[in-house]
Amino acid sequence: MVLAKMKEEEFKFELMKSFHEQFAQNQNHHQNLFIQVVSILLTVIIGFGYTLFNFKATGESNNNSTIGLFEFTCAFAISEIILSLGIALVSNMALGYRRDQLMNTRIREAAKITVDTATKVDDKIFASSYNPMKNYYNKFYNKNKSMRIDWMPNFHLIFSITIITIEFLVVLIYFTKLGLNSFIEVHPNNTFDYSSLISIIGVFFCFFSFWLIHHFHKTLNKFYLDNGMQDLINNRYSNG
Repeated sequence: MVLAKMKEEEFKFELMKSFHEQFAQNQNHHQNLFIQVVSILLTVIIGFGYTLFNFKATGESNNNSTIGLFEFTCAFAISEIILSLGIALVSNMALGYRRDQLMNTRIREAAKITVDTATKVDDKIFASSYNPMKNYYNKFYNKNKSMRIDWMPNFHLIFSITIITIEFLVVLIYFTKLGLNSFIEVHPNNTFDYSSLISIIGVFFCFFSFWLIHHFHKTLNKFYLDNGMQDLINNRYSNG
């Protein structure tokens, strides 16, 4: 019986050790993956830039450009879709990181090497701020409940802000280019065609990125509520 219990404790120790090591490895993996994502996004931006500088309204006289309105609009919509996928990828990785971070915190608490759980001064290695759920609670429940994007780790947050900024810039550049080419004056009777529909899709995905961030935020909030944050909220109200 004692031997079986020792084996069980040894198994738990090895399990926690392996997860802790894997968590550290995942941080490097995330950075490498981000480099690949940035490379893809740069390729998309370069592609949109090519169509931007080679586009001319099809109604212009002596237009020999190979980039017409339809191709330019498709490039715009595809760029927005890819950027939205980038937001989905970053948000999903941020969510996964926060989940692993909480599990890693639980392992440290079980090992009693955090400020809140250590019985010896020398064992107080990790501060309370290393607990992502408590940080989230203090940020969103003690201050405000508005939808924000800083639930992400800073590394993911920087990329999210960058991608969203690029999305709005692409929208602004697209419609500015149409205005500079006097598209409305050149096509007074074709204000809504396939190109118009595709442009609406592009704009939709620009705002869809905000919904994605909100969706992953809600998923993280539910995960924290199911893993102890509800107790923090209940204690807060029970204590007045």
